[in-house]
Amino acid sequence: MATLNVRNTTDDEITHIQFGSFHNGCSGIMTLSGNTDEIAIYDKEEKNGCYIRIDDIDNLILALQKAKELWGGK
Repeated sequence: MATLNVRNTTDDEITHIQFGSFHNGCSGIMTLSGNTDEIAIYDKEEKNGCYIRIDDIDNLILALQKAKELWGGK
């Protein structure tokens, strides 16, 4: 098992994807063992998080882009 940092590549089985630094609290995505319908977005301590259905990922991307556009300040 390995964590994938989207800035690097690996040939190991990927179980985590890091998309930011841990200082912002929410910076990783992980698979849910045995569940192919959802992923978990977790905080730096992996104590809290939320679940996203795989089918909703494209809409989540659009929503995040819109949030950046509306509230990103740039």
